[in-house]
Amino acid sequence: MGKSLRFLVDVSVILVLFSAFSTLQESALKACPKGITIRLFIPLLENIVCIIFSTIICFFTKEATVSHPSSKSSSCDSIPTAIESNIPSRPSKKLTAMSKQMRLLNHLTTGFLFAFSQITSYHAFNFVTYPVQVMAKSSKLVFAMPFGLITGHRYRLMDWLISGVMCTGLTLLFLNPSSPHKSSSAESLSLFGLAFLAVAINSSALFDELQNKIAHTGTPRSRILLCEMSVSACVLSSWIVVSGAFLPIVAFLSSHPLFLLKCTAIAVLNVLGQYSFLDFKKKYGTWWKNAVANLRKCLTILLSLIIYGHKLALQQTIGVSVVFFAIGIAAANELRKPAGEKDS
Repeated sequence: MGKSLRFLVDVSVILVLFSAFSTLQESALKACPKGITIRLFIPLLENIVCIIFSTIICFFTKEATVSHPSSKSSSCDSIPTAIESNIPSRPSKKLTAMSKQMRLLNHLTTGFLFAFSQITSYHAFNFVTYPVQVMAKSSKLVFAMPFGLITGHRYRLMDWLISGVMCTGLTLLFLNPSSPHKSSSAESLSLFGLAFLAVAINSSALFDELQNKIAHTGTPRSRILLCEMSVSACVLSSWIVVSGAFLPIVAFLSSHPLFLLKCTAIAVLNVLGQYSFLDFKKKYGTWWKNAVANLRKCLTILLSLIIYGHKLALQQTIGVSVVFFAIGIAAANELRKPAGEKDS
């Protein structure tokens, strides 16, 4: 199989997996009663399936035994030779204990952040439509910038320009024109929903940053996912029990067995899609991974509009176009970076 054909096959597999995932996910969300109670079962089951899948991979590939960076790892996961040469061949017991405690703390933190982002993200579905949430997550730079400034992150002029274009598009998208047919249901747009989205996106951005730091230590991705999803599943389970959602979820699942089957399919598709993305990034690099991710989001929005009948006013359609234009500029700017900076 030629390289071009192999590339098209890999892209097609990712798009098919995530298109089916997003379609089923929106269908499951629509089947849930209003509120966050039943909806939290969906991410909980996703975490459980991810734990099972990661455990199988760690067991059969013996990835969990790896404790140092591999020379065959991708450029984003490797440690420079100058740094690697300074690592002692036999670290002291105290240093090993400290590194283990730090890794444990990082896993606990990332797992909690992931669970928190899931809770706030699913709560935002009470106020914004599925396509709007996809668009907001596509504009992560806009929502993550305030937190980045607080933590001392420096942004380039191009980042500010791209963020400004995205803000213009998002403003056109979120300012839903008044209409006699405008619904005041859970799908209506609101600043309250956008606030939940902003919290979820910032939590997700911090989760990604910490996860990349863990990956740079040479810890295999399967082991990282296993640890983080275990913590996230514990947090979600605790939240469900403490909030009194456990019995309503059991009652809803017992009266809607097809919902459980649909959620299981969603969880499996999500895990397969995530691992496909990781494999795709190793083969083709971060830039192509981000490009395919943006293409997937465009396809997700298009399918949602077609299948579930979401309607966008003219100004909202322009807003969507402006946001994806800004994403295209960001992708082109990333491509122009030197090779050593693309995966940083």
